[in-house]
Amino acid sequence: MQADFRESPVRNLKRHDFFKALGLNFDPAFTNDDAGFLVIGENIFAMLLVEKFFQTSTEKPLVDTHRATEALVCLSCESRAEMDNFVARVVRDVVLAEELAQDTVVAALEHWSAAGVPEKPGAWLMTTAKNKALDRLRQHALHTRKHEELGRDMNAQELHVTRISSTRSTQPAKTISAMICCG
Repeated sequence: MQADFRESPVRNLKRHDFFKALGLNFDPAFTNDDAGFLVIGENIFAMLLVEKFFQTSTEKPLVDTHRATEALVCLSCESRAEMDNFVARVVRDVVLAEELAQDTVVAALEHWSAAGVPEKPGAWLMTTAKNKALDRLRQHALHTRKHEELGRDMNAQELHVTRISSTRSTQPAKTISAMICCG
């Protein structure tokens, strides 16, 4: 029997719910506070090691994943339905999963017509769908962060206008209007 084991450093091993949502489980016999033995397939496993513990296995520095890619992981599905189900578990939204799957099929048609069908089209589709899902999740996080910043800015401007309005009794109206427009 052949088996595939991958070791990867992780910042947070406590994200069991994320992996469970993907339909994956940790083997409790080989999982503790420093390592999680993730069962991906019949003979495919990932050992997720907390960064500090991972660092005991190598003298080389860990990759800063905010600046560089540490690894690309590809999974293969037998059908479009299986891919849809996998993506739906990742993004937790069936409609979004169908959109991402459709975007992936369009990307495949565009890419494959120019470069030819890859050796492992299922893996290509899964990688592309995963990347599109990550892009959407990042875009959503960015939009959420920007909305929060705008909300804080609006609150600060309202406070500024309130302070200016409270000076109304001592300043002429034209000055107040100019301060509000320029402030």
